[in-house]
Amino acid sequence: DGHRVPVTVRTFPIRDADSNVVAAVEVFSDNRSTESFQNENKRLQELLITDELTQVYNRRYLDFQLKKHIEEADTFGNSFGVLFFDLDLFKNVNDTYGHNIGDKMLQLVSRTISKNVRSNDIFGRWGGEEFILVAKLDNKRQLKRFAEKLRILVEKSSIEIKPQEDLRVTVSVGGTIYEKDSEISDLIEKADKNMYNAKVNGRNKSIVE
Repeated sequence: DGHRVPVTVRTFPIRDADSNVVAAVEVFSDNRSTESFQNENKRLQELLITDELTQVYNRRYLDFQLKKHIEEADTFGNSFGVLFFDLDLFKNVNDTYGHNIGDKMLQLVSRTISKNVRSNDIFGRWGGEEFILVAKLDNKRQLKRFAEKLRILVEKSSIEIKPQEDLRVTVSVGGTIYEKDSEISDLIEKADKNMYNAKVNGRNKSIVE
């Protein structure tokens, strides 16, 4: 109809008795349906592992990665840590400014952390205002330093709710390093407990034990 379409081209050589290529047959196939299927499949895969609101990994994918990291640690002796983030006084944000602003705050925290982790770190939303980071680090000192860096970056981030009026939020962070033969539930429970202790001790803190 006069417009351009993507095609797949397959070429078959035609040889004479001396095996010289004397001609070729080319077959052109319209591959729009294939590309459409591939794009749709990719989109569905992304939906399965992505939290819709924050566009970071969801809990399903975090569970998968935690299992994978544990298997690698037990098999190859790799070391990794888990950081558990919880927004401080988040209920107050929703109650005071509404859930729309609350959602924007969750998106802000997600962007701030996800843009400041390494390419091999796994960061996602665990649920509600809770987030988890899985990071390949060797010891608690490194994990603590990483937690503090991210905590400070969140503290310094803000969203504009009115002209010349910004809203900020802080996070409390708990962390732990994987110990051999630990279960996912052990890791999460320990990191969660450390996060709770950070809240009890004034919020906007990180505790890694």
